[in-house]
Amino acid sequence: MKTFNKSLLLFAFLIHLLLFQPVTILSLNFCGTAHALDSSTLAQKLQTAVENIRSKFNLVGVSAAIIFDSETFLGTSGYSNIETLDKIEPDTVFPIYSITKTFIATIILQLSEEGLLNIDDTIGSWLDLPEKYSTRINDKITIRQLLNHTSGIYDYSKNPLMYLLILLYPNKEWTHEEALDFVCKPYFAPGTGWHYSSTNYILLGMIIEEATNSSVLTELHSRIFEHLNLSQIFMQGAETIAGEIACPYLMVWEHPINISFLYAYEYSGLVWTTGALYSTAEDMARFASALFGSKLLDQTSLDQMLTFIPDVKIQPNVRSISYGLGIMRIENGKVGTVWFNVGCALGQAWLVYLADLNLTCTVLINQLPYQMNDTIWHPIENLLDIVLSD
Repeated sequence: MKTFNKSLLLFAFLIHLLLFQPVTILSLNFCGTAHALDSSTLAQKLQTAVENIRSKFNLVGVSAAIIFDSETFLGTSGYSNIETLDKIEPDTVFPIYSITKTFIATIILQLSEEGLLNIDDTIGSWLDLPEKYSTRINDKITIRQLLNHTSGIYDYSKNPLMYLLILLYPNKEWTHEEALDFVCKPYFAPGTGWHYSSTNYILLGMIIEEATNSSVLTELHSRIFEHLNLSQIFMQGAETIAGEIACPYLMVWEHPINISFLYAYEYSGLVWTTGALYSTAEDMARFASALFGSKLLDQTSLDQMLTFIPDVKIQPNVRSISYGLGIMRIENGKVGTVWFNVGCALGQAWLVYLADLNLTCTVLINQLPYQMNDTIWHPIENLLDIVLSD
């Protein structure tokens, strides 16, 4: 009976992913103002904010980091494991889901700087894909079109067959190449539209390995993790995750259900360069601060990353954003330009950079949201309201 319940829960969760991922958040209505920002009060404000959002939104656990004026501030609240009463600590590790894509886009742009590739190169110039994919993946698609989701390639994570096979073969170890088997016909001809597709970043991972004659994991470590001295960021399936991992929870009638069994090594190959990274809030914030501070990319590359396609929709029922190369943008009347990325699957991960304030904020939550719509933004919005208030 216990096995049946686990299988049923797995099935329900996979359908949840199919119907609602990927998700992004499209509204920011901060009550705070830029002139109120004072680094001397940020530590207490952040801790107050973390405790507030955990209580207000009935969250199991929250970890957050802010980098401002060359100082790092950390806040935590709640539990990484309710059953053992282990609390969230600053070094607790969480999955960061689609924020992985920002790391992959950074490496691609670094390779472009080094002359190892050109982002206007075609897929066909780098990958010799099997003939069976020829009608589904146009080899004339460029690397730039993969980065900004104008390729038109079908999102393999939307294929119901993949979830059915995962359910039927729970012990199968999937590879990233097998993700391509779930690609259906294109949404549109390359460059003629916009549609979020995780398939794009599977292909980018394959191009990184071809261009460097190395693994994505090796490139992540040498180019980003070790370069920035990030010691608590890992790639699931490719290496051992060290430290305490926050257990994910699903709320069922106000009762948290531990769904850690869904952190399966066997499935990690299917997410790979689209969402397999784990991190602490601090290491993710240090990455973002370095990225937007031009410490990972030269200004030309950063300008390329921050060249946005305006007024696109991740889902039909949410508001528009602008999408660059692995990063998104919205404009807020009180704080100005906001660059961000978000991941959502077994929990929630946020990377937010307030460009006009030079402030980086990351938030990690080990709980699925109640709804996959604009309300998913409320915890991060509430946290920033407190941090930016008088």
